[in-house]
Amino acid sequence: ELDDALGDMLAGADVPSPANARPRRRFLWAAAAGIVIGASAWFAINDSAGSPSFVDLVVADFEHFLDEGKKLQVTSSSPATVAKWLLTKTSVAVVLPAPRVPGTALLGGRKCKIAGRPVAFAIYEIDGEPVSFLALHAEQGDLAEMNEIHFGGETYRVGRSKGCTVVARRRDALVYAAVSNLPADRLLTLMADTVHESD
Repeated sequence: ELDDALGDMLAGADVPSPANARPRRRFLWAAAAGIVIGASAWFAINDSAGSPSFVDLVVADFEHFLDEGKKLQVTSSSPATVAKWLLTKTSVAVVLPAPRVPGTALLGGRKCKIAGRPVAFAIYEIDGEPVSFLALHAEQGDLAEMNEIHFGGETYRVGRSKGCTVVARRRDALVYAAVSNLPADRLLTLMADTVHESD
C-alpha cells in the first residue's frame, strides 16, 4: 500500500525536465549561499556588538581587584619605585603621578592582563576611596566611545560603567586610565599629575 501511495504521488508530481532543472538548481544554490552569507554577517555584527568596550574592560579589572581583597604585589608610596617594578613585570614603561592634592596617596601596584595582554596597574587612594591607575599600549585602548573633556589645557576622555567613572588619555605610545567610584573631577586631578610628572 505504501508503494502504491508513493507511486501515485510521484505520478502526479511536477517533475522538472532536464532543460529547466539547471536554472532551478542554480536558483536554489544562490538562495542557500545568500542564507549562509546573511547568517555569517549577522553573527559577525552581533559578535562585535557583544564585545566589551575599553570602559567595560577597565571597570571589570577594577572590580576584580576589589573582589580579590585589594591584593598588591608591590607596596610603596614612591611612584618611581612602583613604576620600576611594573616595568620589570609588564614591560610597560609607565609614568605614575606623584600626588599633589592632600588626601591622595599611592599604595602600590600589581601586574595584570586585559584582553590577554600585560597592563601596568597601580592603586591610589583619594580620601580613602580606591582608584586604579592603568597604563597599557595604545592599540589596546579604543577611547572613541568615551566623551571628550578638557582639563588643565589637556584633552581627556570620560566614561561610566556599573557606577564607576573612567578617565583616560593617550600619551606617547600608552593609554592611561583612572577608574574609581569617585566623580570625574577627582580623577582628572590625579591624571593631571601624570602630565606634570613626565614633563
